[in-house]
Amino acid sequence: MRRQTPSIRAWRASIAEAARAQGHSAMEILSAAGHDARHLAKICPAAMIFIPCRDGASHVEHEWAEPDHVAAGASVLAQVLRELAFAPGIAV
Repeated sequence: MRRQTPSIRAWRASIAEAARAQGHSAMEILSAAGHDARHLAKICPAAMIFIPCRDGASHVEHEWAEPDHVAAGASVLAQVLRELAFAPGIAV
């Protein structure tokens, strides 16, 4: 797996800042799951936004996330993408 670079750390910080700015909590977690980001990290920087799922169940048939949590995650993603799109000299 690719070593964490400053731009990835900056992306993770931007995600946390966007979440908090919108009134959501944020915490860093380690995911060893085979997410797309894990594979993309071999060729480009990648970061993930996680939202809560009922009983912590993820990637299973009974997975459920509250619509408000899904919307909050999408809103955080939109803010981070907007910031990245207009950031001068952003390293990707």
